[in-house]
Amino acid sequence: MRRFLKGILITLGSIGLLGGLLIGGLNVIKFGIYHEYYSIRTNICTNPGLNDDAIPQGIAVSQDEDLILTSCYMKTNKPSRIYLTNTKNESRYVSLYQDDKEFKGHVGGIGISNNLVFLANGGYVSIFDLNYLKNATSRIDLTIKVKVNGEDGVASCVFANSKYLFVAEFHDGKNYITNHPIETNDGTYHAICSQYKLTDLSTPYRVYSIRNKVQGFCFTDDGRIVLSTSYGLADSIYYVYNQDKIVDSKETYLGAPLYKLDSYSKKVKGPAMSEDLDYKDGKVYTLTESASNKYIFGKLFNATKIVGLTF
Repeated sequence: MRRFLKGILITLGSIGLLGGLLIGGLNVIKFGIYHEYYSIRTNICTNPGLNDDAIPQGIAVSQDEDLILTSCYMKTNKPSRIYLTNTKNESRYVSLYQDDKEFKGHVGGIGISNNLVFLANGGYVSIFDLNYLKNATSRIDLTIKVKVNGEDGVASCVFANSKYLFVAEFHDGKNYITNHPIETNDGTYHAICSQYKLTDLSTPYRVYSIRNKVQGFCFTDDGRIVLSTSYGLADSIYYVYNQDKIVDSKETYLGAPLYKLDSYSKKVKGPAMSEDLDYKDGKVYTLTESASNKYIFGKLFNATKIVGLTF
């Protein structure tokens, strides 16, 4: 019996050693596979909530203070959350309520502009004051929401600057279907991103036709648009477009001028499960859900940070 137990321990130890060597080897190989991604990446801070059953979706960076917001739905039967964190890794969260009930929906992207917070929430965007969020001790109530992207539109990710709110859809053609087919040079796109003036969220100011599987959307100060695309275990792809190369269709869609993002200037491949985007001081901020307790594998590959990408 003693020899038997010793044999089992040796076998388990060997398996553990081989597993450790495999993970270590893959962690080295990833820098070759995603060389360009890691060459432009800077770690900003720890992505909060990953060990607390939170599954991060959205990111918003304050332009005025050291404050980063992440929006998350939960693996367990708890209300969705918004985490407030900073570059010193000081974090806390508030739970989301709607109609005075726990809100457990699959929240999406989040954005900040002019002291307002915009949260993607199904086919709507919920809006609330940033100070309300900062002063909340345990919960906030989503009382104001606006329909976006048309009657059957979806709100998956958002980006906000000082003048505009952008709300993009996610379409994968199988499990998540949107209904905005538009012909482009790359074929038929089915998702859109609507641009709204902050002074008028009733009708889009512009509409952009975008590719499948968009998880994040942002504008940079030097006149570029960046999209993050991902789904499942496939590589994340970041597409960069020059604004002056965007195709003006000379048509209208949802009552607004229609533009087509079908000619990117740069494409960067990165690790799986990239999510929302925001922009500050020359960096595109993003995060991944791969290291959450739902997916776990990202914990093995150090995918636990909010990062800044310099394209």
